[in-house]
Amino acid sequence: MKKLISSLLIVTTTMLVLNALLVGAGLLWLNGTHRLSSDRVRKAVAMFKPTLAEEEEAARQAELDAAQRAKELAEKQWMDQAAEGPATLSEKLKIDQQARELSAQKADRLSRDVADLRHRLEVDTQLLAKQRADIDARRKEVMEMAQREEKLRSDKDFQQTVSMYEKLPAKQAKQMLQTLLTQEKKEQVVDYLAAMQMRKAAGVLKEFKTPQEVAQASELLELLRRRGVDPIAGNTQPQQSKAPA
Repeated sequence: MKKLISSLLIVTTTMLVLNALLVGAGLLWLNGTHRLSSDRVRKAVAMFKPTLAEEEEAARQAELDAAQRAKELAEKQWMDQAAEGPATLSEKLKIDQQARELSAQKADRLSRDVADLRHRLEVDTQLLAKQRADIDARRKEVMEMAQREEKLRSDKDFQQTVSMYEKLPAKQAKQMLQTLLTQEKKEQVVDYLAAMQMRKAAGVLKEFKTPQEVAQASELLELLRRRGVDPIAGNTQPQQSKAPA
């Protein structure tokens, strides 16, 4: 064992001496060939230097930079959160839900308003159509009455009959006209009353006294008014009515 240790020490010492000799020979060769100088030695040493102190300084600077970046990021996140308010995630979700519900309510209200407008437009359109139909019917009725009155004014037999009713006592004239009503000649009765003097026509209508007769007189009076004649009121509009333009 001692011999082995002695042999290892001899080998190690020999190798160290050989390495020293080789390094020295290399330095002598570099110096002899003018490839080595004190300046070059210093530069070579500087090239393989960063020192441990410099490496530690670089590591420390890197840690400071990382810490600064982390601080700036934390500040930015805090400012963003402050700008949004102190709302938590659940509060944000609640606000979003309320916003969606409000939008849905607005959409429903708008839909109802549109439906109401459409319904109103349909009702107004139907009403306008009915009014136009009523106007057309009234225009046709007035034209027919005007033509009928014009024809009756030129009818001598009709004028003679009207004169006869005017000369008869009101009660007797009422009985004759009521006979025509029984024969369903209501329009002819209205023609006679409209052509008579207002005082005479009013006297005839006042002779309708029973409940059934009063109902007949009311209907006759309404038809006379549609022609612009009102014997009870004692006035009359021009009987030569013209159809509306």
